[in-house]
Amino acid sequence: MNAPSTITGNGSPRHMRCLDAICGRPFDRAPTYMPAIACSVASLILGRPAYTGTHSLHYAEVLARWNGEAAHAEFEAQLHEDMLAIHRALDIDVCRFPWRMNVKPFAHPDENTFLIGDPRGDWEVWKYVPSSVSFGMVEQHRSAPPADDDLRREVENMEAYLAEISTTPALFSSDHLESVKRLNEEFFVPFNGGSIAVALDEENLMAMLLEPDLVRRKLMVQCGIGIRWAEALAASTLPKVMLGGGDMADNRGPVYSVTCFQEIVMPAYHRLLDRCAGLGFARVLHHGQP
Repeated sequence: MNAPSTITGNGSPRHMRCLDAICGRPFDRAPTYMPAIACSVASLILGRPAYTGTHSLHYAEVLARWNGEAAHAEFEAQLHEDMLAIHRALDIDVCRFPWRMNVKPFAHPDENTFLIGDPRGDWEVWKYVPSSVSFGMVEQHRSAPPADDDLRREVENMEAYLAEISTTPALFSSDHLESVKRLNEEFFVPFNGGSIAVALDEENLMAMLLEPDLVRRKLMVQCGIGIRWAEALAASTLPKVMLGGGDMADNRGPVYSVTCFQEIVMPAYHRLLDRCAGLGFARVLHHGQP
């Protein structure tokens, strides 16, 4: 975390408590923050069905998108209201909008199964399991076997995206602005954007050993995208705190070595943190985002 002492909020008790803690100033009590609250847990607390986060939220959103624009608009309206309600009920200071699943399936063969992707190309089978409240990919179908240069093409596409947004005056979506408008007056709402992480799949992990320069290049592109978001945030009226990071471990422990982190990952973190500090706001590294 890199936090200049000059960051300011809207003057509300929750804002001041959070900013005082981030900037190393005295505060009345430790700010409360819950990265994600499962819909099932929120529903029990509120005494009604609620949309708040984790896999059950992803399933609900994919289902809403399948049911059409009106159903998805209703879903989004309830999501905002439920986020307000659960944070009020638990007296939580930081309201971090949940990780969303903004994809529309092309098929819905049964109540808990969706087909997502391009039916003429690469697509996946996603399944919801009510007993474990989990929603994830169970099958992957590719139109062609993975090519040796898939990662390189991915990096080149990311570089093209970075070049495109480097000349974009307004990066923030209307959805994010509406979320901040509804939630930020009462709660402290940081911005989620510009994560830096190595994907925890076989291709990317092997590339850390076999093509470290390519992985370092990919992370620097991620860093460049994060810097562009940071510059847009600094020029906006949004709260000047940005969350970011990426998974480095699973239930068994770290998935790559400290040496790989220091030599491949850390330079991108340093560059982004330095730029955020230069812009006068905080970048909080947050790992394991549900």
